[in-house]
Amino acid sequence: VEKVFFSKISSSSASELNTKLKDLELKEGILVVAILKGKKIIFPSGNDIIEENDTIIIIDNALNIQEINDILV
Repeated sequence: VEKVFFSKISSSSASELNTKLKDLELKEGILVVAILKGKKIIFPSGNDIIEENDTIIIIDNALNIQEINDILV
């Protein structure tokens, strides 16, 4: 059984802000499970967009995810 980690990362330093999730090139094994926009929680589809100051909740099999650029190819 592979280990799975939940990570909470900030989008403030993202190079791919304002891009639809389906258009992002995520590293293998990354699953975006929620986007927090202020107090609003979004369970995203491919058409949702990560904007500045969003917080992203992901599931991954690595523990070293610190910021959004860590999940991009």
